Amino acid sequence: MTDLRWPSVGPMYLVPGSDEIHLWCADVANLRHCSDAFMRVLSPSEQASARRHVRDADRLLSVCSRGMLRTVLAAYLGARPPNLDFILGPHCKPALAGDSGLSFNLSHSGELVLLAVSGRGANVGVDVELRRDIQDWQRLAERHCHPVEVAELLSMDPHKGQHAFFDCWTRKEAVAKALGLGLTLPLHSFCVGVASSSDVQLLEGPWLPEQDRPWLISQLDIASAYAASVAVTGVRPRSIHRWQFDPTQAGWQAVQPG
Repeated sequence: MTDLRWPSVGPMYLVPGSDEIHLWCADVANLRHCSDAFMRVLSPSEQASARRHVRDADRLLSVCSRGMLRTVLAAYLGARPPNLDFILGPHCKPALAGDSGLSFNLSHSGELVLLAVSGRGANVGVDVELRRDIQDWQRLAERHCHPVEVAELLSMDPHKGQHAFFDCWTRKEAVAKALGLGLTLPLHSFCVGVASSSDVQLLEGPWLPEQDRPWLISQLDIASAYAASVAVTGVRPRSIHRWQFDPTQAGWQAVQPG
């Protein structure tokens, strides 16, 4: 079990304001017993995608993460989870069809699922990564990080440098996902900095189409074995709320019988 540090609550039934970010995390071990219920609310294409996974663990993660996404978003919208329709942006970032007033982003790694939900006008991205020993992390940093970040990382003690590399990586991925560019954005082309901070600013990236708009990039203390970050552009959020998604709490429609 993952040592999640966020409080557990039931559905909120409130759309976040344009200056709020809602973050939900879950350990797949806590979602496993709901996997049949989650599978039933997925679309046919989502079910087919899950079944294509060869490994049981990957199939379970796919079902639980998509089921959690539908369950949480449906609670905000007062809708039934199977009735949500998703579309893909130009670079395959998912969004809700229609004028829902919500922006969201989903990430998972290891046994952890992380979901961010924001209100109208905000573009949000999240990334979570399981910390693990990587013998050639310095080579990965040189390939994927900005030269300023590389210099900082390689100047550190190797153990601390690897820890900082994961933090830096999640910040950069969160920025790319907030922009809706994902893997099409070269991570070495912009700098978020390396020093650990609860609120780090985008340091360099003149190519960014929203560089002149507010940015927030925040490191998340989610669990000891994981690095995680959220990035928001379009508005600067006044508050970030953090909760665990616990399907045993009353009110989560997708996991209720009937």
